[in-house]
Amino acid sequence: MKLFNTTVLAIILIAAISCKKYLDVVPDNTLKVEDIYDTKTDAWNALARVYNFIPRDDDTHLSTWTLGDEWLGRLDLNDNTGNLRAMRIMRGLQSQTAPQLGFWSGTEGGKPLYRGIRQVDVFLANIDKVRDMQEAEIKEWKAQVKMLKAYYMFLLVKHYGPIVIPDKMAQPESQPDELFLPEGKWKNAFSTFWV
Repeated sequence: MKLFNTTVLAIILIAAISCKKYLDVVPDNTLKVEDIYDTKTDAWNALARVYNFIPRDDDTHLSTWTLGDEWLGRLDLNDNTGNLRAMRIMRGLQSQTAPQLGFWSGTEGGKPLYRGIRQVDVFLANIDKVRDMQEAEIKEWKAQVKMLKAYYMFLLVKHYGPIVIPDKMAQPESQPDELFLPEGKWKNAFSTFWV
């Protein structure tokens, strides 16, 4: 019995030592933020990700243009379809847990605009690291992205009132007081993104 216990203990010790060394290895194909902004093509893809958060107002089913009493929709629209979300709001099918056209979290046809603002901040922090771009192109892309950030903030203010407007990008080592910012005031809501 003593031999069995000694053998089990030796196996556990060897396994514990080897696991620590084995689990401490970083894979070779790990993608870092710096790699995303290495070339102009990569930066172009990042710019496309920022543009991806523009709400789909051109799509009738994902638009707020039918959110009025001037337009009469289908009466046979059942509660389970994803079509004509504004009509579903008019019919009283709005929900607190999954709002129609929710721009805050991107529910039921909406785009998560806070994620879009985060993408803008990441883009602005890293666009200067691109190797094969001219300074004029970088300035133009920064201007486009800043306009998109202002547009996303405008939509959030329009739908939800004063919002939390982050003035800098949060880092993984940020403290709680840097992450949980106070809600903005009405007088500051529009002046932030008009500048």
